[in-house]
Amino acid sequence: MDIHPFEKLLKNVERPVIFFYDYSDLTLPDLPEKNFTSISLVGWSMGVWAAAKVFPLLQQRYPLISLTRATALNGTLSPINLREGIAPSVFSLTLKTLSPISLRTFWSRMSSAEGFIEFSQTPPRRDFYDIQNELQAIGAANKENDEIPDNIFTHALIGKNDRIFRAAAQQRAWQKEGVLITQKDGAHWECDLFTKVLSEELS
Repeated sequence: MDIHPFEKLLKNVERPVIFFYDYSDLTLPDLPEKNFTSISLVGWSMGVWAAAKVFPLLQQRYPLISLTRATALNGTLSPINLREGIAPSVFSLTLKTLSPISLRTFWSRMSSAEGFIEFSQTPPRRDFYDIQNELQAIGAANKENDEIPDNIFTHALIGKNDRIFRAAAQQRAWQKEGVLITQKDGAHWECDLFTKVLSEELS
């Protein structure tokens, strides 16, 4: 992704929002010069794993920062995992057959029919090869290191109709971590789920 599919969701948010994407490099970027002391965090999809990897680096650089709440939305700490994420064979096949056409098919699969219409109005604007490189990097990072990042999340919101991260896999992953779980109807990409999370995190 990039920020474009999320712009409508964020337009009424008054608090400062920092948006991270492209997990091909998990080096921590510099934050804007603000005196942040508390953060509400939302991780979605692969961003759940990426946030858990990066947040300890953030705390090292900005030791006064603390998390007031952190919600994992349709993702887990083990994103490429047979029991707790996307099956490795499915991820490998997705990467092997990735093309501009299959990418659009993926976007359709991750959404409800209504959600895909809305998503298609403001799709990501990233170069295809940029997306491909990112997925390759995520795959390599999860092959080389089986160590699951420490959990930073307080809540998990699971879309019951998620066809990317299966609901049962998410349930197993977060029960093990003792995280408060909420399940609601919704696909992997679902505006209603994002709206619920943002209203709770940013209120």
